[in-house]
Amino acid sequence: MRPGYNRSWILFATATFILFGLTNFILGYIGEASGNNSDTSISSIMLLWTGMGILGVIVLFSPVIAFEKVKEAFKMKTAPPGSLAGLTLALGMFTLKTGFISDPGSKGPIVAIASANAMFVAFTAWIFLREKLSRKQLLGMVIILSGISLIALGSSSSASFRGIAFGISTLILFGITNYLLKYAGHKGGDPLVITVLLWISAGCFGITSLAVSVLSRRGLKGLDDPLLISLSLMTGLILGLGMLTLKISLKRGPAGPAIAISGSNAVLVLLLDLLVFGHFPSLTKTTGMIIVLAGIIMIALSGKGDIN
Repeated sequence: MRPGYNRSWILFATATFILFGLTNFILGYIGEASGNNSDTSISSIMLLWTGMGILGVIVLFSPVIAFEKVKEAFKMKTAPPGSLAGLTLALGMFTLKTGFISDPGSKGPIVAIASANAMFVAFTAWIFLREKLSRKQLLGMVIILSGISLIALGSSSSASFRGIAFGISTLILFGITNYLLKYAGHKGGDPLVITVLLWISAGCFGITSLAVSVLSRRGLKGLDDPLLISLSLMTGLILGLGMLTLKISLKRGPAGPAIAISGSNAVLVLLLDLLVFGHFPSLTKTTGMIIVLAGIIMIALSGKGDIN
């Protein structure tokens, strides 16, 4: 282990794996419990955004963060990327949930596609931040694209293809989110402050959408069960905590292995979906999911770039 690394990073990376997996599974559970009602999808995601905002406000007004650090983030111009990342994350969670509703039996492969955003981040960092790409990263990208193609081949209906399309949309939105966070870090932004601003930004998005929904008399359409309302808010808190544990694991240990562990949460989603609903994707889709995860791990564990 390199000097400065703390073995606790493994615990935090594993916590991220569990928290991200639970978030994605609960989102799928809410959809299935409502009969995959699209109205429920919209209502639950608005509450998820709000839940993240609640977490952000709690941390912001806690002793953990000094307001001087927040002011410094605005002065260093690292606050806008963090806030914008909250919006793209919010939209990404919506497209992910919509993908689950489109193809309920393939949550694992859809999550695997979304988790492949490391490919997008590496590519955009190469273009905009002039970071080098290693041969392992390029190989990982090829492996991921091969896995996504195999998942597509295992889709035999328009609903399955919609699920893949929303998964790819989520990949792009999550990729933009992580690139913005990477950019803020590249400019010297405090990781915790940037994350809190992301939570609050997503929360503002949620509160605004709830206000519009109430004013339009839509309300929480399709979300009448108090249990599902509570679970929707809880997913926002769980997702926010998962992002925090990921930041801690990245700070205390090697980034590659931490990202590889957290990015493999599709396996947990697949197992929970099988245990609770008895869903198991086709062999082709499952194989594609495994290949995508292998590509994610390849990119995460790649060394310094060697290609300009």
